[in-house]
Amino acid sequence: MKLIFKKVFLLFFLIAIMTLSGCVSKLFDFFHDDNQAAVATTTNVVVKPNNDPGKPTISKPYNLQTSVNGNPIIISSAFSDQDNTDTHYRTDWEIYDNAIVAAANRVWFKLADNVNLTSIDSYVVNGTYENALAGNTFLTSGSSYWCRCRYYDNRGKFSEWSDLRQFTVTSSKLYVTSKVNGTLQEVNLATRVVDSTPIGISTWGIDISTDGSVVYIGDQGDNSIYSYNIASTATLNNGAGIVDPVGVHYSPSGEIYIANINLGNVSIRGPDALTVSDTFSFGVGTDISYITSSHIMAFDYTYISASGPGANSIYVLITIPPRVLFHTIPAGDTPKGLALTPDDEFLYVVNAGNNKVTVIDINTATGDGTFVKTIDVGIGPDQLSISPDGNWVYVANVTDGTVSVIDKNTNTVTGTVTVGISPTSVSFSSDSVYAYVVNSGSDNVSVIDTKDLSIAYTIPKVMKGSLHVIKN
Repeated sequence: MKLIFKKVFLLFFLIAIMTLSGCVSKLFDFFHDDNQAAVATTTNVVVKPNNDPGKPTISKPYNLQTSVNGNPIIISSAFSDQDNTDTHYRTDWEIYDNAIVAAANRVWFKLADNVNLTSIDSYVVNGTYENALAGNTFLTSGSSYWCRCRYYDNRGKFSEWSDLRQFTVTSSKLYVTSKVNGTLQEVNLATRVVDSTPIGISTWGIDISTDGSVVYIGDQGDNSIYSYNIASTATLNNGAGIVDPVGVHYSPSGEIYIANINLGNVSIRGPDALTVSDTFSFGVGTDISYITSSHIMAFDYTYISASGPGANSIYVLITIPPRVLFHTIPAGDTPKGLALTPDDEFLYVVNAGNNKVTVIDINTATGDGTFVKTIDVGIGPDQLSISPDGNWVYVANVTDGTVSVIDKNTNTVTGTVTVGISPTSVSFSSDSVYAYVVNSGSDNVSVIDTKDLSIAYTIPKVMKGSLHVIKN
């Protein structure tokens, strides 16, 4: 009986154990499954979308700009991306010699550039020239090109290419005189290379013929006028009747007007600078410095700035013989540099004595003028220039190293640009985008972007003491 009881007890005990094991197993399975779900939940990271960066836009060169140098500066818009945490990682830059984007038309490139992200100066950065320009170090003068760029973000996505931006490399040159060593300096604006040609002793006044073939130079050191043929590099000089030729002017009539500062007169020569046509005297002691001529008036009038005792005027000559003094226009304190607007309607005159510019309204029928207003500029103004589009007057202020920017439409100073040491003269590119400022104290030329008044670039190695600049 006891044996039967023990067997029954053992049977129930085993059943209980098995039942309990099943519950524990299920309980284990329950917690195990729940733990797995919890792990799955905590490790399920949401993958962020990876969008392409925004399409960039080329801002410089300006569209259809014709004054770009042969190593252009390309500037593009700021980086943008829908993915706010993405950053600008690198940029591809390309230049083509055709509006058709094809491998054979690409002439310069800099790819995967992680340094020059939104701007690149190809004069400084070594990109690669290929195809038609293989082996070159700059783009061809006078030719048109198209540039573009695209952006990459830090996760490998890249933008669309920017729209093509067309521009033309300039074929212009600056001609600069130097009173230090009597040279004529030719600045190639396409290559930024400066070449010097010995002329005389202390070259000052300068102008160029209408067709751009001959440069006329006054030399105070040897009291001569030189004519320099650009193509042949031949130089002729004549000193008869010339003393301290500060100003030299090529008139529309083809004659050369030479301001002899110490004689108080103007010598007039033929196009060869040798043939003496006339001499017009204003009196010894009269500081005759600068000369300009009308552009489109029925008669050719020549305007001569004169300062000194009893002077401080603009003398107006009619340029056809017999030359006569038509008018005398009061022009403020110590008139120096002067320029007519392209339409001949206004004359702007630097007043070196009181740091102003005088504005004169010109009667295009008679050549006479009436006072409009004076404009305060920087300290020590000397020369000025008017942009070809007629919108801007730039004044070189020698003493404070600045250029005052006058809006011709309002006759107010709208900006002041700091340039180099002792800026003496200004000349504009033909498209009015750049203003070239010769700094006589710092051996260079500052190139001002007239659209935003930034310094676009600087041309070094222009001889110290340079005074006058003209553009071919």
